[in-house]
Amino acid sequence: MRSIRLLSDILTDYLTDDQQAETIILEIQNNADQAQSMIKSLRDFSRLGTSGLQLESVNLKSVADGCINRLAVELEKAKAEIEVSEMGNALTDRTLLSQVFSNLIENALKYSARSDLKIRISAEQITDNGLLVSVCDNGVGIDERYAERIFELFRRVPGSHENSEGDGVGLATCRKLVECLGGRDLAGHDIPVRRPVLLHPAGNGLDAEEENMKNAFLLLVDDSDLDARLMTMALQQSYPELTVQRAHDGETGLDALESLTPDMVVLDISMPGLDRFQVLDRIRENERTSAMPVVMCSNSDSPQDVLRSYRKHANSYVQKPDSRAGYDALASSLTQFWFDQAELPE
Repeated sequence: MRSIRLLSDILTDYLTDDQQAETIILEIQNNADQAQSMIKSLRDFSRLGTSGLQLESVNLKSVADGCINRLAVELEKAKAEIEVSEMGNALTDRTLLSQVFSNLIENALKYSARSDLKIRISAEQITDNGLLVSVCDNGVGIDERYAERIFELFRRVPGSHENSEGDGVGLATCRKLVECLGGRDLAGHDIPVRRPVLLHPAGNGLDAEEENMKNAFLLLVDDSDLDARLMTMALQQSYPELTVQRAHDGETGLDALESLTPDMVVLDISMPGLDRFQVLDRIRENERTSAMPVVMCSNSDSPQDVLRSYRKHANSYVQKPDSRAGYDALASSLTQFWFDQAELPE
């Protein structure tokens, strides 16, 4: 999906006054974005609960209040009223419970067509060791025939498509989270319970800032021709005095470092051959390159990959963008920090 989206971005450069072609490309881009979003949602869904529970005594109202604070802008925009009852404490995982509350509040905002939306969060003791936590609203409700279907992944009830562009993951996520917490969901009127990017587009001519640019040299290690092309174009547009040399794999990159001394290395972590972390280890073990800034760039947003990169002394970890505009923003951020602000080692 990334390749389709990126190639369609490039294709727009070759269009001249062809409205029909532009419309078709826009449709391709929109469909690619939607598919990419669903793939990401599915990947995130598969990871739920895999890191183990962090059980502690949690005040339920404080968790709900925290979610309300984070969603304050959306709640104000919808003119929604939200009421949270005192619910006492429970032994649970604060992070997972917060995600359940957030998903259910967002679901109410997304699917309610009312201008006087009211949301209520409450809890009642139903057994000696059990609480029924409810998030309910005064929306149109759910037909009993679809009470089970709403918790299925990528499934939406008839009519819901008209009100929002949801992907059918939110309530499926809630069910899985509740099950991770040792509970169960009850469908009905009550339902229990990743950096700012700095932009400065390059001008057509040399302004005062560009005249003060110093020459810079970057080694890009990436096996993807498309990603390497887009990254190189974006970097050189953002910083015209930058020379970019590309290596197709880890071994070639290390060979280049034997004779070259770039100001920094951008290293793709998903390459064939030599393991990307082994490449990073070799860079850090070599006295000549040990202090060289290395930015890890990857399609993966796995917390394990991020943590391992920093433990091996990468200077930063960024995700590969899904659009040409994303590459422009990333390149602008990288060049502004590393070549305009940071003091690089000699």
